[in-house]
Order: sequence, then structure tokens, then C-alpha cells
Amino acid sequence: MSIGKRRAHLITEQTFELQYNEK
Repeated sequence: MSIGKRRAHLITEQTFELQYNEK
């Protein structure tokens, strides 16, 4: 697993959590 993909996955998860908490 590449670091870039892992980091992108973490960013996606954080963005999803932020959007979910906003509503």
C-alpha cells in the first residue's frame, strides 16, 4: 500500500466526518 493512497483515504474520511457533523 502506498503512502499517498493511505493519506488520501484518511483525508476522505476526515472530510466525510466534517460534512456529517455539519448537518
